[in-house]
Amino acid sequence: CVARGGSGPVPAGAALVVADRDVAGSLDALRGERFDAVVDVARASVPWVRAALAALAAGAAHWTFVSTVSV
Repeated sequence: CVARGGSGPVPAGAALVVADRDVAGSLDALRGERFDAVVDVARASVPWVRAALAALAAGAAHWTFVSTVSV
């Protein structure tokens, strides 16, 4: 689970990686990790999406993007 850390506890069996997507390189700690799925819930920010894809896409078997613009 990647979040700014202010949303409450992480479910049992999950780990929290604190990251602020407004800070360049905040997802770099996850480079090289493998994921069954990535669910990217973010505002429609092109730099955020590009940075997430650059850091995580190579290790993700499935990617779902949900824009909060339409929520």
